[in-house]
Amino acid sequence: MKQKYVLIGAVVVLIVGVFISYAVLGNNKDELTSKKGSEESFLVMPDDENIVATIVYDGTRFSPASVEIKKGETVLFLNKSSVNMWVASNPHPAHTILSSFDQFVGSKPGTTYQYTFDEIGTWRYHDHINPNKGGMIVVTEPEAINDVGAQMSKNAFGYFEVDPERFSKLVDDPKVTVVNVHVPYSGEIAGTDIFVPYNETDQLLASLPKDKDAPIALYCRSGGMSAVASKDLVAAGYTNVYDLSGGMNAYKANGREVLVNEIQ
Repeated sequence: MKQKYVLIGAVVVLIVGVFISYAVLGNNKDELTSKKGSEESFLVMPDDENIVATIVYDGTRFSPASVEIKKGETVLFLNKSSVNMWVASNPHPAHTILSSFDQFVGSKPGTTYQYTFDEIGTWRYHDHINPNKGGMIVVTEPEAINDVGAQMSKNAFGYFEVDPERFSKLVDDPKVTVVNVHVPYSGEIAGTDIFVPYNETDQLLASLPKDKDAPIALYCRSGGMSAVASKDLVAAGYTNVYDLSGGMNAYKANGREVLVNEIQ
């Protein structure tokens, strides 16, 4: 009888041992899965076409330490360290060189911070939490969209006055937004993107790219209305505004086609 109880006790111990083993393995598996998920979180990047450079912070340095970009472009900072990251412009702790270039709070490991540089210059920065770690962003003027702006100077109102030949190059450039501002409708140039009356400034601004450095080409029938609209865009902060001198009349006199859409 005693041997029978011993045997039963051994079986019970074995069953308990197996149960504990499975429980431990299950917890370890969950832990491994959790760690794997944490590592993969670093791969989730913001979907922003304006991001041109990514700087990785590993707790010991920012890499690359120096980046050169164009005005209006965005830099992404990725925290791959095991501690919080707080990117801010120099000097420490005031952050006054470029005061808006500041996270204002530390971000956890695996998270990101992005900043769009709208001011030209050399901007040094550091980790506010670990201020002896830092880097530098060099921001330069955007490149000319083509040889049109590179060959000309802006007028006293801050925009380019272009002849039909140069304007046709702008129309052919996919990066340029071409706008007909004449009212009432009196024709159009093939390739026009937007039709907005010259005196509907709010509607015009709402129709244009948000990037104030984006190239905008305006025209009307004879040049008067587009000149007014060009001044309004410059006043709103747009830096690459092109106005067709003489409007569609000059364009047609230059041997180029002006279309008339009856639907308009």
